[in-house]
Amino acid sequence: DHLQVRLPYADDEEYIDLGAAELSFYAILVELLGRCAPSEETIKMGKQNAIRAKSILKSLVSMHDLEGVLGLKFLLSNENSMPPGLQPSHKMSIILFLERVYGIP
Repeated sequence: DHLQVRLPYADDEEYIDLGAAELSFYAILVELLGRCAPSEETIKMGKQNAIRAKSILKSLVSMHDLEGVLGLKFLLSNENSMPPGLQPSHKMSIILFLERVYGIP
């Protein structure tokens, strides 16, 4: 009943973990977009470009997508001291975007 997954041998130089590569790419992209988000002070001043930019960012990365990424489950080798779940850098990227774009602290 448990999912059986064969992890690659450590000495397999040709193995590429596409899931990890895609997650890293997504996290970097989301962090970049989050850093491009206008500040709350700019939006409170009513600047139309800032409001439009925030709306565009929300349309590019939906809350549903962010929840999906945060809900991913991973199989990690026993050699890794990291607990199951996203790596801290991935989580921080998503949290930055949630704070800057969606206003969720």
